[in-house]
Amino acid sequence: MAHLLATQVSEEDEKQRAAALAASKAKPVEKKKKSWWQALCCGSESADEEPPQSKKDEKAAAAKPQAPTDGKSSPQPQAAAAPSSEDEEEEPERAEQSQQSEEPKWLLDPLSAEDQKKKIKTLVLDLDETLVHSSFTYIPDADFIIDIDLDGVIYKVYVRKRPGVDEFMRAVGQKFEVVIFTASLAKYADPLLDILDPDRIVSKRLFRESCVQHHGNYVKDLSMLGRKLEHSIIIDNSPFSYMFQPDNAIPITSWFNDKNDTELYELLPFLDSLIEIEDVSTVLQQKAA
Repeated sequence: MAHLLATQVSEEDEKQRAAALAASKAKPVEKKKKSWWQALCCGSESADEEPPQSKKDEKAAAAKPQAPTDGKSSPQPQAAAAPSSEDEEEEPERAEQSQQSEEPKWLLDPLSAEDQKKKIKTLVLDLDETLVHSSFTYIPDADFIIDIDLDGVIYKVYVRKRPGVDEFMRAVGQKFEVVIFTASLAKYADPLLDILDPDRIVSKRLFRESCVQHHGNYVKDLSMLGRKLEHSIIIDNSPFSYMFQPDNAIPITSWFNDKNDTELYELLPFLDSLIEIEDVSTVLQQKAA
């Protein structure tokens, strides 16, 4: 009887030790994922995320010779064959094609001859918290509502317009090439802009895929527009957005619901003063200081 009891106690101890061991090997808690609203229109990623590998690094890794895995020695390189006369004739054509393929692809179409003659300036405008504020949560004073499709489910987005945005858009549309550049996704920003800009004042809409990812931030690189930097201006509430060209930026405070806000109105005379300036950065540097 005592032997049977000891055996049962021993088995019970083994079960407890096994349970403790299993608990010690429990999986660590996963990091909380970003909400789908952040993923839709947020302009930055997790700060601890590694920056993406550059194309240069990827090419270097691809070009690096790999060690043989079958135990055999690597084959010796063979001498290149002398080029034939036919190859020599094709060489200039290949060089021309290579040069054409290496030309940068600009985000904007070329300016018309008339706009080039006028030396028209390009005004890049951010969207969220600069011109509007949007929310998936119901807000009673929304100026309009849009429906967006996320994974087959329709959601309503409630949108407030910053005071003066309609007058501001009409005014700058008469004097500048107006571009909307947002870190949001097109599935959200496109239907919003269809309502915000019924007169199609905006000549081009640029979305998240046109941004450059830099240490977890979506940066709007003005050098990729295909415009002279001295003729380019960006208005944005996030300094990260224009971190590559801070001397071309006009900062604006983030707007959510202040009905007494007047910043868009106040910007109009200052923008007018930049129209005849040859290099806008010379003025914007002083404003930032």
